[in-house]
Amino acid sequence: HTKDDLMKQLKTLHHARVVYFWRELEWMEREQEAQMCEWELLKHENASRSIVSKICLLGKEELKAVMIHKKNKRQLIMCQHLASDAARMEEICHQNKSQKHEDLEDAESKLQWMDTSALTKFHQRWATPKLYKRLYQVYFQKLSIFIAFSAEIAAVQKCLDRLNQELTANRTGIEQKTSQVEALERKFRRQGLLRLRRSSLGRKLFAKERRRTLVYAFRGWISFTRWHQGHRRSYELRFASFHYGALSKPGRLGDFKENVAQNNDFNTRGTVLEQYMA
Repeated sequence: HTKDDLMKQLKTLHHARVVYFWRELEWMEREQEAQMCEWELLKHENASRSIVSKICLLGKEELKAVMIHKKNKRQLIMCQHLASDAARMEEICHQNKSQKHEDLEDAESKLQWMDTSALTKFHQRWATPKLYKRLYQVYFQKLSIFIAFSAEIAAVQKCLDRLNQELTANRTGIEQKTSQVEALERKFRRQGLLRLRRSSLGRKLFAKERRRTLVYAFRGWISFTRWHQGHRRSYELRFASFHYGALSKPGRLGDFKENVAQNNDFNTRGTVLEQYMA
């Protein structure tokens, strides 16, 4: 009994293992299928994203095309309006052309001849085409003369500018040479003065000061001479008066000699120059 139970249990265990392995194999197959489904799902998601991006690009292009279509439509409407305006203006221009053509014919008939004194000193009738040719010739002749005169004036102006530049350069050179000559003259004068004696150099360098000093000294000597002459004359006058008094009065001759001795006493009176300086 126990052996049969054991066999049954073994069979049951074997069957359970087989079922287990079989379920595990199915589970692995299902897992592989799930992985394949996930891969397919990821692939389809990427494809859907690319499709969505393409759809967005197509939408943008469609929107851009719609905008361009609207813009072209507006331009078409504008061009139609412009074409209608141009047609209307063309009609107006045709009308104006016919009117202007009539005015031109009228003007040509009126201006076929012209009286003028522009070419002669008196009024003369000219045919308008010949007058036009003649005025054209005179105008361009005057214009050619004016151009020639302008060219000559420009040439003369350039010549004058060149001469002015040369004069300026010469003036600058003259000033430089003059300054150089003055420097050389000062140098030669200095060298000449260095060769002179001290007295001659003093006369050259201090002429005014020497003249002023000599004038001052000469004036002093003149003043001194005048003072000395006056003093001597006064002394002679006093001597003559004393001499005359002594001769007229014999008793006063001794007093006169005593006064003369006092006047001639140089120890007490000093020299005449010291008196003058005092």
